[in-house]
Amino acid sequence: MSPRPPLLRWLPLAALLVLLAAAALLVYAGRFWPAPPAAPARSPEPVDLVESALQRVLQRTPGAAQRARGVAVRPFAPAASAGSAEIAGGLCDALTLPLVRIPTLRVVPCSATRQPVAAALDDARLARLLAVSHVIGGSVEALPGERLRLRLAMQPAPGSDRPGWQIDEEMPLADLQGLPQRIAAATGQALGQALERPAGAAAATAPQAMLPPALYTKYLRAVQLGQRESIADWRASLGLLDEVLASAPEHMPSLYVHWTVRGRLAGNRDPNAPPPSNEQMAAEREARRVEGLALAERALAADPDDLRGHWLLTSTAVVERRWADALDRLDAILQRHPLLPGYSAVAARIHLHVGYLERARALALAALQVNALDPAALEVLALVAGMRGEDALHRELLELARQVGHTGLGYSDLIEAHRRADWPEVERRLTAWVTWGGKYKADWVPGYVRGLAEPAQRDAAVATLDAMDPATRRHFASYFIEYALLGAHERALQSVQFHATLPPAVWMQWLWWPELAPVRRDPGFVPALQRLGVTRVWEQRGAPELCERAGADWVCR
Repeated sequence: MSPRPPLLRWLPLAALLVLLAAAALLVYAGRFWPAPPAAPARSPEPVDLVESALQRVLQRTPGAAQRARGVAVRPFAPAASAGSAEIAGGLCDALTLPLVRIPTLRVVPCSATRQPVAAALDDARLARLLAVSHVIGGSVEALPGERLRLRLAMQPAPGSDRPGWQIDEEMPLADLQGLPQRIAAATGQALGQALERPAGAAAATAPQAMLPPALYTKYLRAVQLGQRESIADWRASLGLLDEVLASAPEHMPSLYVHWTVRGRLAGNRDPNAPPPSNEQMAAEREARRVEGLALAERALAADPDDLRGHWLLTSTAVVERRWADALDRLDAILQRHPLLPGYSAVAARIHLHVGYLERARALALAALQVNALDPAALEVLALVAGMRGEDALHRELLELARQVGHTGLGYSDLIEAHRRADWPEVERRLTAWVTWGGKYKADWVPGYVRGLAEPAQRDAAVATLDAMDPATRRHFASYFIEYALLGAHERALQSVQFHATLPPAVWMQWLWWPELAPVRRDPGFVPALQRLGVTRVWEQRGAPELCERAGADWVCR
């Protein structure tokens, strides 16, 4: 799904990233500062700018953090001993699922608090920025003899009316798998709420379902590698998971991560390798669909509330063009678990794919109420603002998304610069988008930007896009946006029509830019959406903002 659902970075670079983020924020903020007065004055800190922007976007009132019941999980500091970093990072990530079992508790996971703007704050300021009542943090040290030293605590924020808890003990490495559930139970007790125990929880924590300590640490490491942005890391993740599954072939968490990472690799093939045929890709997609359904059935049979199982079914429904089923499932999950971190942002993006701009905006705002540092939700908000012609808000939201760690804003960034006719910035941003991940070259970008800036160069730019090899064209959705910006609307439509023959993908969220209005008005546009199954969801859920009924047909503008 989108960038991303991708995205985001580690402790050895933390100090450098904090400095870079601070520098970027200072540059952005400079145009708001008055000329220096005669006497030195204190300038706003970068986090102040982020906080004030979030207050405007979320319309927060003073004291929101004190009234909120929520926890933010900070990355656990690892000791220098071998294995400490993997255990600390894995334990932090593993805490989210059991914590969200506490009814009415809002959880900000450590994937958000790893970001530089959060990492630079003390607990009190972090709690205020995220509007939470408690912060979980501490340190983890791997000891000789397969033992751990834990110093963890849940600290109440200033003004909170509930105490926290502390763990300061040595424990066997074998007890690590049960630690997230133990921490969640302690958190629920401190907050006066019992942990929900699903039907399959006993089976999931039974001795036969537990991995040996050495395999469990490999699993934790694989999860972290699978969340990064590098193909090499994804391959390393699969290697570790293969080792785990060779000894424990029924370990559901490993099976799920394995399925997910293989999907990322399938969508980011080596451009130097021979491209697969359409038949090969279709066979791979079908095998993946069948495998995903089997995993979902197993997960939900053990626990009807298993979020991984529901996500697998949602993903399958999208691939099969059953948009209404996907949206119904997401609605049901969010109705039962409205405070799940990340799920409202996923729902927002899927609504955006099928043209429901205002519903996408509402869901993205709901996601930010759960986790104010959710870069995916900020990206969706920026996309909707840009699609609605709200240029100043679009620009502010893009900058805010960058400040909280988003690294792949892509076409949204490009179009913002294009609207200002800032051609050097258009070239810089398109180059960054094309080369993101290090897989594709951008030597064609300067000529393309000349085509945007100079009408006499447009035919040459179109010819450059026409000459791209099929595998690269397919990766970039056949350049339908690049064609549209050049005014080559017929070619842009042909690209949309070609991709409508393939399974739905993230390119669909970009169909609704004002710059694509001539493409949407073409009689060939709606049949492409019919092939994608989009018009069926309109018939069931109502018309989107940019399309309407015209007798028995649909027309878009």
